[in-house]
Amino acid sequence: MSPASKRRRRLVRAAKVLLALALVLGVLKTWVVEIGRVRLHSLEPTLCDGDWVVFEKISARRPKRFDIVVFKAPREPDKVYIKRVIGLPNEVVEVRLGKLFVNELEVCLPNGANWAGADFGPTPVERAHYFVVGDNPANSVDSREWGGVPRDYVLGRVILRFRPVGKWKTFRRESALTRE
Repeated sequence: MSPASKRRRRLVRAAKVLLALALVLGVLKTWVVEIGRVRLHSLEPTLCDGDWVVFEKISARRPKRFDIVVFKAPREPDKVYIKRVIGLPNEVVEVRLGKLFVNELEVCLPNGANWAGADFGPTPVERAHYFVVGDNPANSVDSREWGGVPRDYVLGRVILRFRPVGKWKTFRRESALTRE
């Protein structure tokens, strides 16, 4: 086999590997995971302006309470927001003196949420919608203003903060504890 023929075979093999890699990355980005950058201060201290996150798309259509989700804004579907789910379909959410109530039962807030003095609701959550709020409600435009987020608008659930360097954090699903 001539050197030119060997070179051509290596180039074809490399092209096939690059094409396969591009296809795998395309599939991952379309249906599995994506990267996004946090803008503004609505989720501080949990996530800060400039943080980079990875969000997974597989469980996106069925978020659970306290998941941090990425979604299209209900009134401006060209914009993408990131907030925490506090109300699930067909529930009634209310915050009184910084305490969360779901269907009139008090629910312990997740770590990072600082709602001291906040009050809103009671607000019914429509079928196939989610009520989302920032951990820092004083600096958050969210479901209190534009209502629930349709299930079809949810793009993903945040699973990892990877920037800034040295401040990596994984986000597991938290269970909501009610108080008697």
